[in-house]
Amino acid sequence: MSPLTIANAEKVYQRDTVSRTAYNPFPKAVLQELCEKKGIFVANTGLRSNVPTKTDYIQALHFFPCQRMTQEVEIEMSTNGPFARKEAGPQSLEVNVVMEPEPHSQPAGTLVEEGGLAASSAMELDEIETLPSPLTPSLRICLYKDAKAWHYLQEILFRRDLEGNINLCELKTELAVDGQLYVLDPRRHRPFFDYTPGILHANDLGALLLDGFLRVTDRLA
Repeated sequence: MSPLTIANAEKVYQRDTVSRTAYNPFPKAVLQELCEKKGIFVANTGLRSNVPTKTDYIQALHFFPCQRMTQEVEIEMSTNGPFARKEAGPQSLEVNVVMEPEPHSQPAGTLVEEGGLAASSAMELDEIETLPSPLTPSLRICLYKDAKAWHYLQEILFRRDLEGNINLCELKTELAVDGQLYVLDPRRHRPFFDYTPGILHANDLGALLLDGFLRVTDRLA
């Protein structure tokens, strides 16, 4: 029996239907030559060598025609199928031209000098910067006669600063208090320690709020 050659392997490769064992009689060198000639990629599954095994070449020869057939079908469907792209016919290009108004067409009294425009822009920026931030909501402040009083004397809404702190000097002005203003600890019924004079930090508000408001007084007794 004459040895199987690359010519015999090509005849098997050209068949419409190739059995799973059709390439088994061929030597590994012939299968390697056939894969190289057809440009077939062979995945290496060998653990001890960088060279593909005979089984790798056989699997590649079986897999490549199926992959090529799938690609041809996809190309055919994309070209002639219902979803094929159609050549674009002549299209009209619509161009919207925005005409700037002529200087003389502006209504009287709308001309602004350069210096005035700059001043106006600066004023707008100042107004934007001074707008209250949504991150610093107002807080209910209740003024009590002393630390042990049950009913408050006055209630206001006071806006915190950009860091969420409360400026006690401004709060005292809002409450029209002449003397010292003390923040009360609602659970201990005593003034909160003023470790930063004039400022109540945002980190301390969680422990000092009761029913959503802050208790203050201008009297210790």
